[in-house]
Amino acid sequence: MVYNIIICEDEPLFLAELKNEVDKYFDSVGAAVSTVCCSSAAQFVKSVGMEDAQDCANRAKDKAAHANVNETANPEAISLIFMDISLGDGDGMKLIENYRERGGNGVPVIFVSSMEDRVLEGYEVSAFAFLYKRNYKDKLENTLNRFVKEYSASITLTAINSGNIEVLSLNDIYYIESDGRKTLIHKENGDTIDDRGIGVFIKEVPENMFLEVYKCIYVNVKHISRINDDTVSLENGTKVMMSRRKRKPIMNAVMRYIGSR
Repeated sequence: MVYNIIICEDEPLFLAELKNEVDKYFDSVGAAVSTVCCSSAAQFVKSVGMEDAQDCANRAKDKAAHANVNETANPEAISLIFMDISLGDGDGMKLIENYRERGGNGVPVIFVSSMEDRVLEGYEVSAFAFLYKRNYKDKLENTLNRFVKEYSASITLTAINSGNIEVLSLNDIYYIESDGRKTLIHKENGDTIDDRGIGVFIKEVPENMFLEVYKCIYVNVKHISRINDDTVSLENGTKVMMSRRKRKPIMNAVMRYIGSR
């Protein structure tokens, strides 16, 4: 699973710095991230596919024109948006309001701005957080920890078995393991078989949430209750085989998870 992030900021040096900080954070928690940088309102609306770039840049300044625009955005593909407010060709707050009206209600938005007097406006468009540029680094890690925790909790994936499809919540999965050419999924309300091999299946789950404790066995970090010498104990009483050489990195991953709660 990859976090798809958009950063919209018209100051080149700050944009590069923020991207570096964001990439560094996700690397530290072992998560894959794909970051798209936009230096203008026009680039942002083109990136989210709302409408013709120049047209949307003009519309972002004119709320009255919004009603006549057809929605073309695909919010499901975007995990998180970082947005400046004062852009050279538009207002970031109005851009997000525009985006919300076109189906982007489920996408978290973090405003990073020097315009501290507009904090309340941010929450009117359901902002996830508002960071001040002057000290954003002080709060970025905690903000992203909260995002990863809440975002992961809402992620679902699809299991396919003999043509039948089952939608699973990641939080309900205790661990997954290879079962020949298939994948066995152990969850709260019983086990499920996925017809795909574990190599294909594991690409769909967050790396920082599922830890490989043994060859082709991945445990959900949120369900780990104890790390033993050669097993991992889960909240439901299950003990899963663990490679001794993986014990330390697993302990570190669990500590990072506990610290982010």
